[in-house]
Amino acid sequence: MIGRGGYANGGYQPSRPKKERKLTFVSRSCPDSQHCSGVNSLELSRDGACLFSAGRDSTIKRWGLKTPGPTFECSLEGHTDWVNDVALLDNTLLSCSSDTTVKVWRGNTGECLRTF
Repeated sequence: MIGRGGYANGGYQPSRPKKERKLTFVSRSCPDSQHCSGVNSLELSRDGACLFSAGRDSTIKRWGLKTPGPTFECSLEGHTDWVNDVALLDNTLLSCSSDTTVKVWRGNTGECLRTF
């Protein structure tokens, strides 16, 4: 039966689904020494001297814990969406993100070694 608009069943039905397009934009208006959004995960080094925090601002922050208060050491940047989790194995940091990548970082320098 032909419905309104001249299409069967009363409406337009495409022969193939529309492609979904996603745009991610991260605006950081806060200092490097803090996260601009929530923190999703924390990982403490085995010796307790270093803490990594994974944030919704697409960054990982490394904090030194040798002083009485935590000291910001560096920001690891390379993900384009939320960093969901981090894991530390010796001096190798692994991170996974909503940008569908897993990254391997050198923990002491913050250098990105590999992206999966």
